[in-house]
Amino acid sequence: MKRFFATLTVTSLLLLSFAGCSKKTPGETPDATPTPSVSEETPATPTPIPQEDTESVITGSISFGGDFTGEEGNISVYLGQAGWEVLGVLFSDGKPVMLSGPLTYKEGVTFTYSDAENELSFIYSERALEIKNIKGTSYACFDGVYSRDSAPLVDTSSPEDVSAKEYLGRIALAHHAISADDLLEYTLDFSESVYDDEYMTRFVLIYTDMFLLRGAEIYSDLSNEVPYYPMAKDALNILLVAASAGNKSLESVNLTNDSIVLKDDMYYIPCLGNAYGEITDPNAHASYDTLVGEFEMSAYFARRGEDSHEFTFTLQTSANDMTSTGVQIDSVIIKEK
Repeated sequence: MKRFFATLTVTSLLLLSFAGCSKKTPGETPDATPTPSVSEETPATPTPIPQEDTESVITGSISFGGDFTGEEGNISVYLGQAGWEVLGVLFSDGKPVMLSGPLTYKEGVTFTYSDAENELSFIYSERALEIKNIKGTSYACFDGVYSRDSAPLVDTSSPEDVSAKEYLGRIALAHHAISADDLLEYTLDFSESVYDDEYMTRFVLIYTDMFLLRGAEIYSDLSNEVPYYPMAKDALNILLVAASAGNKSLESVNLTNDSIVLKDDMYYIPCLGNAYGEITDPNAHASYDTLVGEFEMSAYFARRGEDSHEFTFTLQTSANDMTSTGVQIDSVIIKEK
């Protein structure tokens, strides 16, 4: 479980360096080079706070938001629907301490977190985030400097980009997140699933939010706050076919959510970082032709601000040439560990 919490803030919310994401126009090729939201060379930059208060500030650009790693935990700061928010976990005396809630911009490169009993300051530098405990003891363990994480933008929407087991496991976990994430032990029978437009739209949204967050960008033509993941028609079609055991394709599905935008043969899918999913298996690199039958894997799932759950997935599969993988999921037995 420690591995899950540590991964939660690092992987699932990597888009959450919104301020470091490029503001793009749909149709452009996504660029991994960040566009800083606070730059010492920009006239509109807020006046930096005194050097003695930010000893780690490095001359150059400073981006609000992002993922940061410390000795005992991880912090993510991201732009949510209501403004900047923090999500962090730290292990103190072997137990996880969660920090979650809104941040208030103070001045310069400083934000604050506060509740009835606690107050923290968040001070940005170019490559780090310093947290100082101002009031209370609940989050005093978060005191310290956290290094900014970086990771390549990886498209994991098609089976060629992830291992065979992980791809099938992701599909199963996305269905679980839609249909019965409050049940801790049950069987998900794909032959009884309803693959209508509304359901498949929800599937695309939750799958993208859980697994494609790090590829999301701010596109100014669409929104100055919500990041979108751009998915080509072919990649989306592959996902829909695999997710419906060959019953649905892009031609037979009308994505009904107004927030999904089709422009220049690309689908722009909104990502808010509201859910996190992870599939793990020691034999994850097995080929698809060995996966017809039954196999197990582990899955983690959490919604932002809620408890996480660790599951065992037992997948029953069969051959299906209509899918790009040659394998379809028939059922999944889901048990919480």
